[in-house]
Amino acid sequence: MASNDETRAARFALTRREWLLGSASLIAGAALGAPGLARAGNTLTTLRLSSATTRPQAPFACAQAFGPGEIPAGSAVDCGLAAFQSVVKNRWPDGSIKLALLAGRADVQAGDENPVPLFAGPARGGSLLSEADLLGTGVDATLAYSPYGSVALSSLLGVSSVFDIGSGRWTAGRVSTWFEGPEAASWIYYSPIGADDHLTAWFEVRLWRGGAIELLCWIENGFLRVPAPAARSGQATLVVAGSQRFDAALSLPHHTRAVLASGDEQTHWSDSAIALQPLHNTAHLQSTGLVPSYRPITHAASPLLDSFADTYSPQMQANYPAAMGSAGYDRSIGLLPEWDVAYLTSGADQRALRAVQINACAAGRYALHYRDEATLRPLRFSQHPNLVLNGNNSGVSSVGSSSTNDYTPLPVDAGAPTWATSHHPSIGYLAYLLSGRWYFMEQTQFSAALGFLKQTDIGRGLSDGVLHTAAGANTTRGVAWSLRSLAQAASATPDDDQPLRDELLASIEANVRDYHARNLAQAAHPQGVCRPYSDYTSGDGVYFHASWMEDFLTASFGYLIALRLPLPADATQQLDAFFVWKCRSIMGRLGEQGTASSYNFRDAAQYTLAVAPSDNPDWNTGAGPWYADWGAIYQATTGEANIPAADTSLRGGYFPEPTSYWGNLQPAIAYAVSHVVPGAAEAFARMTSASNWPQFTALEPDQPVWSVKPFVASDPLRVFHDGFER
Repeated sequence: MASNDETRAARFALTRREWLLGSASLIAGAALGAPGLARAGNTLTTLRLSSATTRPQAPFACAQAFGPGEIPAGSAVDCGLAAFQSVVKNRWPDGSIKLALLAGRADVQAGDENPVPLFAGPARGGSLLSEADLLGTGVDATLAYSPYGSVALSSLLGVSSVFDIGSGRWTAGRVSTWFEGPEAASWIYYSPIGADDHLTAWFEVRLWRGGAIELLCWIENGFLRVPAPAARSGQATLVVAGSQRFDAALSLPHHTRAVLASGDEQTHWSDSAIALQPLHNTAHLQSTGLVPSYRPITHAASPLLDSFADTYSPQMQANYPAAMGSAGYDRSIGLLPEWDVAYLTSGADQRALRAVQINACAAGRYALHYRDEATLRPLRFSQHPNLVLNGNNSGVSSVGSSSTNDYTPLPVDAGAPTWATSHHPSIGYLAYLLSGRWYFMEQTQFSAALGFLKQTDIGRGLSDGVLHTAAGANTTRGVAWSLRSLAQAASATPDDDQPLRDELLASIEANVRDYHARNLAQAAHPQGVCRPYSDYTSGDGVYFHASWMEDFLTASFGYLIALRLPLPADATQQLDAFFVWKCRSIMGRLGEQGTASSYNFRDAAQYTLAVAPSDNPDWNTGAGPWYADWGAIYQATTGEANIPAADTSLRGGYFPEPTSYWGNLQPAIAYAVSHVVPGAAEAFARMTSASNWPQFTALEPDQPVWSVKPFVASDPLRVFHDGFER
């Protein structure tokens, strides 16, 4: 029998227009809606090309996201530039373009941002650039890691990498044609470094018509099952077009990688041509749903923008925590880390953009790069149902176990800084959405694969990769961030990158079905709390749980819905129904003041919440015991009854700090409103109508990481998630 939440989700068919009209009085002044996006004619968004010098036909390349329906199936991205191309990497379920890689050449003026309006148009023709064109440029680059060996890029061109059964290794050569077009093309090349079983050299090469060449080069130390992984140290050098571009001592702990660059740039050009810096319309990007939508505007004078790393070096800490997993706030935690958020809230400030790119490269310092030597890609879950990370010397905390003793090889030594999935940041995702680089796309996949690999095999459902909140290898917050990373990897992986994309989607589907089965197909916690991993106050007869962790989890499921991944129809229905149920945990805490059966919204941001009147409630069958209503939870949590009062001010939870528990709950309630969960707009309005709410929002521009707001997609007449249109 369908649950009440399934029935509500199935019957809930408000259009976005009806919702906006019906909720306008509730959300006025609360910063709801897509940021202003001026459209000129059929212009969908504008790309700005920044240049410090005046140049004719300067090359550029980037990724560009679009909302559902903006570029319909059968159309392409176009603009007014004569030298322009677009290559589609992902489409929405309706066939419209989700992400395209844009490239071309433009005449630019020094100091200007040279706007380029983008719109839908017919696909352009023209002969594609090929490897033969790349060979014809005479491109010359040599990567060396002494004393292990060196690799010349010229030896890899025109050669396909293949798996050699005799040696058990892939031969040196091309592993991917990343994109091809009449104006630009990109290829990925790989080679072992000398005779070492672990060290590999990689080149991401971009070629423009006219001969401009850009290279992103890195060394990687890590395979999935190759024995005796260990640190490697040596002298790393890179010579491009006869010019030495990098020369430094480099120590690479096992399963880490390093982009060979230093200073302001992470890439190298074969000549004096340097690409234009594309700057995106961040309001439009937020409206697509691929990233959260944020409330504040971070101004150019904000100290936040000068607080980020602005130069790169291999294995640097950048803006990551000194000890990931330590208690307390860190700017890296959230649906996106604060440097990514700052790019969005500042309207593409170039200091934030540098931080996005630098931190995405610096993530190579963590020991999470388990490349499958059988495929040369991040691991496919179905191929390794029992494989679990060997926790000794792994550099990864809270590792599970294998029922068949199938573990990755024991590292000879430690060395990499700790990676804690309970606190891990999103890495590479926004950098990929902006740049379209294969390196960053794979970074999201490595992060998602690590979340699978570190879990106990039986608990995760073998190859399903289910993330359980009650598992110590996860914890509630660890599930939230691992689910976010899994969803981002599935969203970033190109549609034609199969079977890896199918594997990621299958894992998301397995998680959706598992959470639905545990919480809707049977009795479950009536206030929308998933089974926690521990009682914060064991022995007192009350089960206390961290409400802010529940908020992380609610937000991650809401974000998953916003990404509109192509799940089976019944799984989408289960996701909708589960999310409606899950939103109880945040909406209930923003209840009416003075109503005995409600939780007083003024105290929504508690560190811990009484979720059961027992130290040992039955979570497995959902039998409880549970509290009768939110009023009982409020009494048990605060020791007070919810009584009428004239004061409406928000209190506790370190209010009004934007990084407080009040900040932590913002993404959860924002996605509840965005997905039109019944009652969410009213709950949101109680919070934003509080007398001291402006004190909170006034501080957000300089600390925007939690300031997610409800959003409306770029087409305001379309209900955002079609699961609610049944």
